[in-house]
Amino acid sequence: DTKIASLERNIRDLEDEIQMLKANSLLNTEDREEEIKQMEVYKNHSKFMKTKVEAICTWIQKENCTLISVSLLFFKFSLDDGP
Repeated sequence: DTKIASLERNIRDLEDEIQMLKANSLLNTEDREEEIKQMEVYKNHSKFMKTKVEAICTWIQKENCTLISVSLLFFKFSLDDGP
């Protein structure tokens, strides 16, 4: 999540810088197009990483449920085998 937030912050910073440069007329058309492409790359990577993190979180939740189930079964069997 921190990497995604960092990437999103970088995108905003780039967008702000582009707006400032456009206002000062320092970028030509080719540079603007390159910056836009770069922003799209950052946005796509950010979306990809967010999806990846969500998938990992889902997997962790499933694993936690499995561990809890196994622990409960072990506990039940240890009670059944008691004195």
